[in-house]
Amino acid sequence: MTEIERSIKYIQTAGGAISGSAGHNHTFALACNLFKQFNLTQADVLALLEQYHNPTCQPPWSEKELRHKVEQAAKVEGGLGPVAPLPAAPKQPKKKKPGIKYVFKGDAKRPLPDEIEDGARKLLRTCFREGEGIRLVHPDLNEEGKEVPDQGMCFSREFWLKKLDGKKGKVNDGGFLSKSGNPGVYVGINPLKEGETLDKHVTEYRHALLEFDELDIDKQWELYHQSELPIAAVIHSGGRSLHAWVKVDAKDRAEYDERVAAIYDHFSEYKPDTKNKNPGRLSRFPNCIRMGARQKLLALAIGKNSFSEWMADRALDDIGQPIEIDELMAFNPDDDQNNVLGERWLCKGGSCIIVAPSGVGKSTLATQAAFTWALGRDLFGIKPFRPLKSLVIQAENDLGDIAEQTQGVVQGMGLDMFDDEEEFDTLRRNVRFVRDSIHTGKAFTEALHRLIDREKPDLVWIDPLLSFIGGDVSRQDVCSQFLRNWMNPIAEATGVIFMLIHHTGKPPKDQKAMDGWNSSDFAYLGSGSSELTNWARAVCVLQQVDEGMFQLMLAKRGKRAGALDMDGQRTNSVFMSHSDTGIRWIQEPAPAWFGEKKESGKSGRPEAQFDVEDWLEDIEGQPMRYADMLKSAIQFSKLTGGPKERKLKDIMKQLRVDKRLEKQKDGTWLHEKTIL
Repeated sequence: MTEIERSIKYIQTAGGAISGSAGHNHTFALACNLFKQFNLTQADVLALLEQYHNPTCQPPWSEKELRHKVEQAAKVEGGLGPVAPLPAAPKQPKKKKPGIKYVFKGDAKRPLPDEIEDGARKLLRTCFREGEGIRLVHPDLNEEGKEVPDQGMCFSREFWLKKLDGKKGKVNDGGFLSKSGNPGVYVGINPLKEGETLDKHVTEYRHALLEFDELDIDKQWELYHQSELPIAAVIHSGGRSLHAWVKVDAKDRAEYDERVAAIYDHFSEYKPDTKNKNPGRLSRFPNCIRMGARQKLLALAIGKNSFSEWMADRALDDIGQPIEIDELMAFNPDDDQNNVLGERWLCKGGSCIIVAPSGVGKSTLATQAAFTWALGRDLFGIKPFRPLKSLVIQAENDLGDIAEQTQGVVQGMGLDMFDDEEEFDTLRRNVRFVRDSIHTGKAFTEALHRLIDREKPDLVWIDPLLSFIGGDVSRQDVCSQFLRNWMNPIAEATGVIFMLIHHTGKPPKDQKAMDGWNSSDFAYLGSGSSELTNWARAVCVLQQVDEGMFQLMLAKRGKRAGALDMDGQRTNSVFMSHSDTGIRWIQEPAPAWFGEKKESGKSGRPEAQFDVEDWLEDIEGQPMRYADMLKSAIQFSKLTGGPKERKLKDIMKQLRVDKRLEKQKDGTWLHEKTIL
């Protein structure tokens, strides 16, 4: 295939630009990438875009506009600016999976329930919260006798409840809303800013509306039950459909649209009304008369507890998600919206295991990472895509332990509760601690799922794994069931990343066996089945390598983490020590022995040494305060891979005893060659 033919395929895969949907950026990025990826002239790029790209744009570019974009793209390729990433959309249409088919036994005569009394007030109290704005619409009838909704009115829940209280819950049948012909009353399915009526004013993306106009009422009722869809309320429209308010509980409009699309794909065989996809959609308000028929509340809270729980069960039923070649070719790793940490080190739905011996401070490391990423800051160079919300599930640390870790980390970050109010507000929103010493196994994952639905975190820290797995961690079937059958569906449904804190197994009896290990070998240091490492997207190993010196090894997918050493260079190994002030980790320079090839026949790193004579020569004839002299020794030790402060204090004490360090009249200390 020639360069021109490959370019044409590339243009066709990218799709056209759409006005109002970053169309300029799309065409400009496409032109930049044609220069970058193919050996084309400016005339080639212009001709290809005119012939194969422009006809697919809405609306097409003028010749002048397109020529200007190509000229600018040619300058960018010449080094005047970065090449814009090609937007992920539009791209080749993805084939939808067929919807699920349900079996209706007999005539599907599951009896419809009786109307719930006082349905209007019960709906408002159940599906909305105090102070939320609720939109009610009382339509008019047009010349053809059809209901024509207007913008309606949006007041607080308390306002409407007070109105209903005055009419004993009745809406338009002797109630506070009444028009000739009683055309019924509509209600917005989601809360809005009071006084507003548009989609953009929705304050919580809580419900999606589902109804079927081409399915008998009894089959609609059967369908809602068989599907176990999480439904907050079912309302008889007074016509030919049952309105189901599906609990989607999305965190934003993008997630709302994704979840609504999943619902409609699932029920595509039954032709749901596709006009109901927007969050400001109107439904029928119960306890109303609609031209002689009743709009009535039939049910509250049926099906699964949450949308993510329903999606998790669906994931177990599906054998997998098909991926098309065109989709793979159109994917841009530099613009992956699922990326959360590093360079696609951890993406939505991913997992990481942090392995360390007992008592070294892995819980502190988890707390420090959660707080740092909560503010959108990098930890040892590992950058979050945005400020991340963490849910930390603890089994071993009590309130005092967590408090000490929190205070130490906050101190190390240089934050003050009074001077940094905005940052502290962010921490309060983005870090949640929960202590659980009761749940294990399946019961734990079910409780965890409900907690994730409520808190909507990005990262879920489980500390430690052994306290929650509820079985023998050395057995592969136990690990596979816990991780793949119970945890993975939660990650798939919610997009959370699981960060599991785990203990190391027993070290090899012969330490020489670890000589020459690479990062893949260290990834399997955690106790139990190798399934733990095989399952995890990333593995980190924390181990002590010297007195007071620790190494955090990014053992699996570590190159993607983006960690940096003290010199700002990319690394898979971060060296750290415990802070002398507060409970937290501080990064250290790599010791001198790091990276050196071990001598044949020897294992492990060289024993930490401190060359006293070299250090004394460095400070010879320089009077210093004792504290400054100790700092000098610490700095010298770090540069030479020597011991930590505690051992250096002992060395200096012995030098004083030996009179190789002597105190002067002005209070300073001095080393001279004449001192014996």
